Amino acid sequence: MISRLRPLASGANPYLLAAITSALIVLLGGAVLGARNTARDPSRAAYERRGGPDRSLAGAPEAVDPLTGEVAPDANGAASAPTATSGPGGGRSGTGPAGSVPAQSQPGATREGIFSDHIRVGVHAPITFDGQPLNLADDPITGFKGYVTHLNRSGGVHGRKIRVFLEDDRYTTGGGRQVADKLVKEIKPFIISGTLGVDQIYLVAKSAGDAGIPYMAVGGPEPEWRTMGMFQLGSSYDQYVGKLADWICKNGKAYVGENEVRIGTTTLDSPYILPVRDRFLDRLAKGGCVVTPIDPNANDKIIKPTEQNTYQGQLLKLRNSYGGKGANLVVPLQDPISTARQVAELKPYKGQGYSPKWTFSNFAHDSDTALALMAGEWTGVRGLSGGCYYHPNGNPNAYNPAQCARIDIAHDQWVNLGQVTFDENAGGCGGGRCNYNYNESTWTEDGSGGAAGYQLLYFWHGALNAMGPDPTREKFVAALRAYDNYSNLVTGPITFKGSGNVMRGADKVALLEGQSNLKFKQITPGLVDQF
Repeated sequence: MISRLRPLASGANPYLLAAITSALIVLLGGAVLGARNTARDPSRAAYERRGGPDRSLAGAPEAVDPLTGEVAPDANGAASAPTATSGPGGGRSGTGPAGSVPAQSQPGATREGIFSDHIRVGVHAPITFDGQPLNLADDPITGFKGYVTHLNRSGGVHGRKIRVFLEDDRYTTGGGRQVADKLVKEIKPFIISGTLGVDQIYLVAKSAGDAGIPYMAVGGPEPEWRTMGMFQLGSSYDQYVGKLADWICKNGKAYVGENEVRIGTTTLDSPYILPVRDRFLDRLAKGGCVVTPIDPNANDKIIKPTEQNTYQGQLLKLRNSYGGKGANLVVPLQDPISTARQVAELKPYKGQGYSPKWTFSNFAHDSDTALALMAGEWTGVRGLSGGCYYHPNGNPNAYNPAQCARIDIAHDQWVNLGQVTFDENAGGCGGGRCNYNYNESTWTEDGSGGAAGYQLLYFWHGALNAMGPDPTREKFVAALRAYDNYSNLVTGPITFKGSGNVMRGADKVALLEGQSNLKFKQITPGLVDQF
């Protein structure tokens, strides 16, 4: 999911850009960035010294609900009494966060996080970059907050509002561990959802699974995480690269303009991504779609962008691979900040006759923000996205549900919200209260990443709604496992029914092409499952 980023001026330096802002999208759970320890923003530090945010997006101890901007039902900060909670199967009886009423045990049903008027939901996201006020998931979280506001204004789910506890995992493994402890041991929500950052997702998912709390997120390696208990709310990394391999096999030679495809990859050195790369290359090689043997020098690793200042070593290997011909098609399996730096460092090679084509399959590269990071160098670059392009200017079928899922509903809910007042509790307000206008203008500006917030909410909303007025975690998990062509999403439909693999999600993609105005154009008429 992508943070808000304005188009770059001509000649803008992507290194400077990365120093002042960052971008990553998910629907699709992008690769982990990580960060060095850096000084905190003074205003934020001062705010935290005053006690820090309650992170609940509804029901903080204030007269105004920080999620909706309306009067909260429990404005004095006391949570309403739980209906029941904690039986065998992973739940725990006892007290929740400060201000809640002690929960009572009821054997056979786990209602922890369920209250008479609301359902407690935990969400973790990189609200900061290791403490720095760089809102990596800004647009998706902005979208998510808007869609939750719409749902709560419409009455919630069976009369219960959704109360979100949004925690900052700081885009680091240390932050992921802290968030896991806080969510699982202190807040004790009914369910937990991740946004992006594969290492953080793994840490929180494991902790949630050990505690019996249902967890869902997007991305990740399918075989390695298949038994971890995470529910896939988008598509796995393996699904994405599998679709890309199919596209390369059919269109690769025409795309690179040569009679052979010499594949190259650049991959974050992560145990959750490298196996995916190897399976991708193996699929291409067995399909006879690329030059074999695949040159290992064309498939190098990188480290996190906060730890790597130049990519010349990797780029020289790409250039000199395949007996000096060089890789002519490069796939980034990493964050778009690293890719943008590589694209910038490759520019001088054009004068030396080496200009490989790029392609991608998500990994946070399929948004307006990613194009802005590439500073115009990705005009004409084609790649795959898990969702249709969000705007009719780039996709005439954007609001056609037969082609593009429920982008139409995501658009309508966004533009009809109007101004919403958020508190620092909602993240990204710089220590105070801020307003956001959900309208057609901000949809055009922020909807590329913001629509991911619709997926984040409505993936689990379907299961919450299916349980009826007496929700339990056991019922929730059963409702998710019963998903059969569930389609209230901005991706293709998801089916878990009859499958033991809940890491495999939506299996459709759209083909996008970068334009010179730093927007995408959609090439396929809609979401497709084959080329």
